[in-house]
Amino acid sequence: MTSGFGGFCYADPGPALLSWHWTGPLARHITETTGATVVPTGVVYNYHRDGDGSPLHNDPFATELVVLTLLDGPVEPLLLHPDLADAPLVEVGALSERTGGHPTGGIPFDIRPTPLLMSGQAIPHHRHPASRDTEVVVAAQFFGVLASLTSGTARWRDSAARGVPGSARQLSR
Repeated sequence: MTSGFGGFCYADPGPALLSWHWTGPLARHITETTGATVVPTGVVYNYHRDGDGSPLHNDPFATELVVLTLLDGPVEPLLLHPDLADAPLVEVGALSERTGGHPTGGIPFDIRPTPLLMSGQAIPHHRHPASRDTEVVVAAQFFGVLASLTSGTARWRDSAARGVPGSARQLSR
């Protein structure tokens, strides 16, 4: 494991997660859901321990879409800030610094019931540090968008750029 962004740790995926990520069924499901042709770009396990959080950030450019799946433990909601979708990254970083990584507000999304598909690159997000006795394990699977198959997909991606909550949704399993 390696120290990760915000104090939590991440680890390379094992054979099961790699197979699920790279063999295509999840990418096909995302394509059916969004109408965008996607390709896997990366996958990690995130381990959150007592006091770990995730400061306000946008996902890297190679990760246009991310699927977050809770594998174990009681995870706090991810707070999305669609009001910051058009803010330059330098402004998002400055706000994160001024607020200790956790500005007020945000739309909470709970990843416990089903995996969450979101445009983490377009919408700044964070998770508050938590006090807990157990470790939380979240699989983060990243995808790049190759092309839009329908005009509906273009609208979905545009809504992500504007930060409309529809750009984050629960995926059926």
